[in-house]
Amino acid sequence: MTFPQTLVLRYSQMEPEERRLPQIVDDYTRWFFSRLRAVEAAMKTRTYFCADRFTAADTSVGYALLFADRLLGLGARFSPTVRGYFEHLQARKLSARNGSPDPRRDRAGARRTAGRIEVAEMPRRAVKSGIPFGSNQIESANLRYG
Repeated sequence: MTFPQTLVLRYSQMEPEERRLPQIVDDYTRWFFSRLRAVEAAMKTRTYFCADRFTAADTSVGYALLFADRLLGLGARFSPTVRGYFEHLQARKLSARNGSPDPRRDRAGARRTAGRIEVAEMPRRAVKSGIPFGSNQIESANLRYG
């Protein structure tokens, strides 16, 4: 989602005035909003983008929405559904300890215990579309960090 935004930023704000190209800005702004149609469709029936919980997909889409809103000034053009999703992401309360809603888990959802991380059970299918996450289900693993 951020590729068209980079061109909008470059040709609307970063280039010297004589090199700015309004046609590129308009074309790539339209492209960005056409990509938001997928977000719009998904958020009509869900709270999070996939897996019925906060995932990296929400981080990625949220970053693109933040970029569009704060850097490019496009937030006023978000649909009510996209605006609601963006506000929901911004309002998410995070633990001050590690950025996770549950202070006993890290950002990826792995449970932290003394000296090791236990990876939570991962589903066979990462998304409802039926695309397999991996050939075998990962039940748990102990990883050393330090």
